[in-house]
Amino acid sequence: MTISVIIGSTRKGRFSERPAQWILQELGKRDAIETRLLDLREFPMPFFDQPCRSYAGDRPTKRRS
Repeated sequence: MTISVIIGSTRKGRFSERPAQWILQELGKRDAIETRLLDLREFPMPFFDQPCRSYAGDRPTKRRS
């Protein structure tokens, strides 16, 4: 059985790497389980770098890091 751990945040300074590594470590202690890490930063998705609209929808705002 293979279990994938997904890091879904692409933000700078994200915390999600720490629990993902812990989960991989804990799963690695079990027999018959293979693990893999999927980090969304490694997949080119240009819309993550696009400016986002304000809630009012009237002007684009810079995405927070």
